[in-house]
Amino acid sequence: MRSVLRLLASGLVLSFLFVASAYSQGAQTGGITGVVTDQGGALVKGATVDVISASTGRSERTVNVGDDGSFTATLLPPGSYTLEVSAPNFKKAVVAGVKVNITETTRQDVSLEVGKIQETVNVEAAPSLINPSSAQTGQAIDAQTLNTLPLASPNFLFLLSLSSGVSGEPTDVRTAGRGTADVSVNGQRTSNNSVSLNGINVNDFNLAHFDTVPLPNPDTLQEMKVATSLYDATQGSKGGGALGLVTKTGTKDFHWDLYWSHRNDYLNANEFFFNKNGTKRGRLLQNVFGGSASGPIPKVGGFWFFNYQGVRARNGIDPNGSSTSPIVQLLPVSADGSVNATDLAARFGLTAAQIDPVAVKILNLQDNRFGGQYLVPRFGQGGCGSISNPTAALSLQNFNCSFSAVAPILDNQYTISYDRSFRDDKDKITGTWFWDEGSVDKPYGTDTRTRCR
Repeated sequence: MRSVLRLLASGLVLSFLFVASAYSQGAQTGGITGVVTDQGGALVKGATVDVISASTGRSERTVNVGDDGSFTATLLPPGSYTLEVSAPNFKKAVVAGVKVNITETTRQDVSLEVGKIQETVNVEAAPSLINPSSAQTGQAIDAQTLNTLPLASPNFLFLLSLSSGVSGEPTDVRTAGRGTADVSVNGQRTSNNSVSLNGINVNDFNLAHFDTVPLPNPDTLQEMKVATSLYDATQGSKGGGALGLVTKTGTKDFHWDLYWSHRNDYLNANEFFFNKNGTKRGRLLQNVFGGSASGPIPKVGGFWFFNYQGVRARNGIDPNGSSTSPIVQLLPVSADGSVNATDLAARFGLTAAQIDPVAVKILNLQDNRFGGQYLVPRFGQGGCGSISNPTAALSLQNFNCSFSAVAPILDNQYTISYDRSFRDDKDKITGTWFWDEGSVDKPYGTDTRTRCR
């Protein structure tokens, strides 16, 4: 699990978007551009294009077609939109299903039919496999894909290698917590990538890896994308990949869902050295549960989204919580497994006064989280066997053995967002609150306490 998660927001983050007559493209948003013509291919001047969000049913942008028949609507959150195009002496054209991806400008041309404006022509947008408006490369992954693809743990970073030009080491599914992932984009160093969440730079400029970035669970993400090359300065300040994340927002209709996934060790094979030393396979029990809800707020106005996810697990196969063939120093132990200065001095040919009492305490460290066992492995614990002839055994230097301990895992994550438009959709207020707090206790590795809000 991530050892540290940076602070994303100290409370409710309010972003005011004042919509004026001209727009500039921003990070983690998209746009729609196109040309309006009549059935003969002639340009239509003076048309109006209303861009309506399919999720909220509200107008996100209203733009006028220029003298060249073109229009552009920018700063659109990723999602599906409907275009309503109207012009004098033409029927209204309604184009549904126009998809907008992160950092991409979708091209959607519209053809109008001569007739009364009260008449409507409905058209379904055809998805395009290429982006004719930009040379940027990268793969956008939407919410459906994020929720459909199986993941060993709720970590969207494991899906980064789906983009072309992105490579990384295979995921270690034994890792306690949500695991770690680092990728190389087009041969660049793994530390040469940048990350932004809802347009906010969340890079850790100290470690410069994905180990310490916030990890919203996949059920909260509307879309993610790794821009691999030819992206502009709004998306990243490094030469590798630019990872963009956008969380979900409220919808015009009430929606809710609950989920739960369980992972156990019934079909797991034991490791070779564990079998050889008579050690049972490590435990692995993981439960990921939670739910999401969204909808409008009557009377007050606006739309809300809420998600909670909990992780409860007991992992005994984490590489930092077990070992298959370590070299363990033979320690003279008492019947209860403890070590004392007198026996240590005799073992190493020293006097008891030469044995550091702090070292003795470290050797005798125990932890109830891991069954009360000693944190420094010794004979009689785990797969290290027992000493049948203590006198003969003390003449040996070290032994091969295997051992493991269960690492308890607890994580709670909350995401809340609120959106509302003002002044006939000319102004908009958006707030997002994200809280993630968890812990992973690794008996032979680094215990972590993570908090992100």
